[in-house]
Amino acid sequence: MIVCIQLIATQGAIAQTAARKKTYAYIGALPNPCGVGTDVLLNVGITDASNWQNGPWIGLTVKITKPDGTTQTVGPLETDLTGGTGAVFVPTMVGNYTLQTFCPEQPPMKATVSGTANAGTILEASSSQPITLVVKQDKKPVYPAFSMPTEYWTRPIDSQIREWSKIAQNWVAEPPNLYAPYNDGPETAHILWTEVLEMGGLVGGDLGEHGMNTGDAYEGKFLQSVIINGILYYNKFQTQDRGVPA
Repeated sequence: MIVCIQLIATQGAIAQTAARKKTYAYIGALPNPCGVGTDVLLNVGITDASNWQNGPWIGLTVKITKPDGTTQTVGPLETDLTGGTGAVFVPTMVGNYTLQTFCPEQPPMKATVSGTANAGTILEASSSQPITLVVKQDKKPVYPAFSMPTEYWTRPIDSQIREWSKIAQNWVAEPPNLYAPYNDGPETAHILWTEVLEMGGLVGGDLGEHGMNTGDAYEGKFLQSVIINGILYYNKFQTQDRGVPA
């Protein structure tokens, strides 16, 4: 009898239910309203963040109900570690579309995420509130154009200013430093080099409207900085020796 009681207690301990957490899926669409044939960016995900130990949330889908009642599914999608991701949808008919995100139940988390849940927690399935995407016949410009500069400007050029690609280009090896076809020479006194903040911006030239930027996630560009009389003062940290053998 005593042995039986011990076995039952052990089985009960093994059968403990894993912790579960409710999730909240979301969906966004931009631009809205839009025209037929427009690239519509879908913002998809859940409000919980992940981390590198857990990896992305997986299996998310977007159900699109078209004006004629037919449906289309975008996905399955994987999020980034913020819990969100994006996809592009191109509407082909005029009318109101209904968009809704569905996130399936996720496997038990491998590691704790601050603000999300502890290791072993199962994130439950959820669906977003549906939204309406209004599609009209006329396709309007999604992004307003920037005019060309008429006064002093500096680099890096914001990669959103795509029209300036015609006057911007890197000057490296091709062509072999003889001329820069996309750049006009300066006509007045100018600053040639200043302190480099970061790599990035509009590329321009033969590569056109492409650009990149490393951003300032988590740490910002200048910690404990101050500007006095137009001069920026900031701490410059030296690379630390990690003890790696030469």
